[in-house]
Amino acid sequence: MKLKTLSAALAATVLMLPMASMAQETAPGPTDEQLAPPNSLPTNPELQPGSPIDGPDQPVVAEEPVETEPPARIMNVPGPADEWRYASQIDGSKFAPFDQITPDNVGGLELAWQVSFSPDETIRSGVTAAPIQVGDTLYSCTNNNIIFALDAETGAEKWRFNPEANPKGVLAKKCRSVSFYEASEPIDECQTRIMAATIDARLFAVNAETGEICSSFGEGGYVNLLTDLGPVKPGFALSTSGPIVAGGVVVIGGWISDGQEVGEPSGVVRAFDAVTGAFVWAFDPGNPGYTGRPPEGEIYERGSPNAWGLFSADEENNLVFIPTGNATPDYWGAHRTENFEEFTDSVVAIDLTTGEIKWHFRTVNHDIWDYDVGAQPVLTEIASEDGELIPVVLQATKRGQVFTLNRLTGEPVDPVEQRPVPQGAAEGDYTAETQPYPTRMPAFTGPDLTEADMWGITPLDQLWCRIEFRKLRYEGQFTPPSEGGSLQFPGYIGGINWGAVSVHHDERIMIANWTRMANRVELIPREEADRRGWDAADWEGNYTVSMALAAPQMGTPFAVTNQPFMSPLGVPCQRPPYGMLTAVDLDTFEVLWEQPVGTAANSGPLGIKSGLTWQLGAPMTGGTLVTKTGVVFFGGSQDGYIRAVDMRTGEELWSHQMPNGASATPMSYVSPSGKQYIVIAASGATGIYGNPGAYLLAYALPD
Repeated sequence: MKLKTLSAALAATVLMLPMASMAQETAPGPTDEQLAPPNSLPTNPELQPGSPIDGPDQPVVAEEPVETEPPARIMNVPGPADEWRYASQIDGSKFAPFDQITPDNVGGLELAWQVSFSPDETIRSGVTAAPIQVGDTLYSCTNNNIIFALDAETGAEKWRFNPEANPKGVLAKKCRSVSFYEASEPIDECQTRIMAATIDARLFAVNAETGEICSSFGEGGYVNLLTDLGPVKPGFALSTSGPIVAGGVVVIGGWISDGQEVGEPSGVVRAFDAVTGAFVWAFDPGNPGYTGRPPEGEIYERGSPNAWGLFSADEENNLVFIPTGNATPDYWGAHRTENFEEFTDSVVAIDLTTGEIKWHFRTVNHDIWDYDVGAQPVLTEIASEDGELIPVVLQATKRGQVFTLNRLTGEPVDPVEQRPVPQGAAEGDYTAETQPYPTRMPAFTGPDLTEADMWGITPLDQLWCRIEFRKLRYEGQFTPPSEGGSLQFPGYIGGINWGAVSVHHDERIMIANWTRMANRVELIPREEADRRGWDAADWEGNYTVSMALAAPQMGTPFAVTNQPFMSPLGVPCQRPPYGMLTAVDLDTFEVLWEQPVGTAANSGPLGIKSGLTWQLGAPMTGGTLVTKTGVVFFGGSQDGYIRAVDMRTGEELWSHQMPNGASATPMSYVSPSGKQYIVIAASGATGIYGNPGAYLLAYALPD
């Protein structure tokens, strides 16, 4: 399917995109009101049926790790096929093996129930998580870490738990998932439990039946994730994505504050016993051959690449797959160690029992573009030329490439080649001579930009955009950051961000939702940054500059500004589309269809909603869900709609305007009564900014 096009003037006029809030894991510093503790929790649901309402090209095998003796653990109990025990499934596929909702009847979906959250209940941070479902209960969390359980048939609240997370200094208030664990042998407390992590860096467990803290887990129900990190400023190390529970261990990484200074806390990933909370192993990119806790008096190496996205697991082969970012800060890398470089922007396969690194693959060499890998690795199988099924991991990236690797060895199944890229980093830094590219998988970037791609609301701002385009350094992807300003395309939101891709396992079709937005990057000499008063956040959690505008990068010669490339009137300087949906046959790597997704209905010049419903392709976050019958659900477009699309043709089959935009991925389950539901969280991160509320919406076919 060819891309739809509209006139430049019309498209630019109707799109006023609030891109800064989508851009990173960051936002302006918290206000005094936001720092106040939450005073209430999710409201009881209102039933409103039907009513309209955010490297190298080869894997590297690790040396033999230092031997550890993990404590004995109870293995996880497999979940029934009609449950949804992991936010995106344990394999990251977001594949719902249910056949009740089909391309023929999806147009009849109605709103079955809705849970509403007031701004005070979420401290205006909203809801991002896809719920999980076990039996007759849904479990999820708000972005300030309130955990709640709902009846799977009606949405009625069963219980709630507030860990009273302290938001001081926290810019990235997110809770993308919770996890379920069921012990296979009788234990004294919390036979079934919900595991989650907080924005003040604690891992905890609550009883899945009652919502009460599991006091025997860790210390009084909590494990302190700041242990062994050394001094940590408020908000500099925390968890934005929930843990994964597999093989009897709970594995958790974390987010490290972007761009503040050299030597921020370690990006270590750790595994803990799912019953006791006892430490089991660690993966520290700064010291990858050692899996234990640091010797007494030492800490995990500061400044190492972190892992803030969702993880995936292959329990049959006892592996967990971890996507990593780059070492801090993002846009300067001369100080990085050999280990930091080796594990930058990688997917790492680790033995669940021992923490041994089985293999890893790097997707960017010497990353100075903030191309950290936030997308969850997706595990599936594809057919070889002789018809044999090969277990693979699909690793999507912000830079818009998807790498297809043998799940057991890390060898590229889709051959990878190193291609020359632009050279000439700022003085004192360097650029890698080449970058890895898959040779068969299509790119999710669109063509390189040209001056002809520049436009705006009026001839004047279109001219401004063309002049700026000529002034900026731009030589295609991987143009290095510069003092005079460079154009980065794709920008730091992707390509493909944390929503990753979804896969229909039976038909081996991959669905990718991706963004086409450029950024203007400029390195600011330290003397000028000092003159502006830019410094790293202090020990009280105060920031000198909003991360939506700039990053001080203390300890390097340059601060940096990196913002969406917009005209003075606040519209993108490049032509649409900005958000795309693509289907790929994984056996042949052929594009089945590709089209823009998202309208300008809830955006327009000067913040006035245009109401126009043309599919221009709006920026997007979150991910897609695909059902056994071939229906693709997606709700992360900037216009605030959830949509159903035919997986085989790309035809839109159904849409519904949500009460707010969504930056979440849909999920699906079959309730005990036999009804299939589609559920999504909506809280405005990429949609209707006039509504500060948050919602959990459930759709089903009428009885």
